[in-house]
Amino acid sequence: METDGQGAVGRGSGPDDAHRDNFLYSFKALKDTTDRGEEVTVSGIARHAGIDRTFLFRHRDLLEQVHAAEAEPPAGSRDCRDASAT
Repeated sequence: METDGQGAVGRGSGPDDAHRDNFLYSFKALKDTTDRGEEVTVSGIARHAGIDRTFLFRHRDLLEQVHAAEAEPPAGSRDCRDASAT
């Protein structure tokens, strides 16, 4: 059995850790993509995160965030409504 040096048994890297990592990779991919002002798509986020698209479809909270970001215009782009206001 592995310990963490303080007598506690280490968790190792099991399926739960991989699942948690996929969540973290997904959130980071979404943040990176929106920060760069790139177009957000489910496929693009999955590719950037190194996960399968089905992971996003199985997790509604992640999918809703991706769809919300898809609906927003990319950062730095001008909306046609803005152009008519000037």
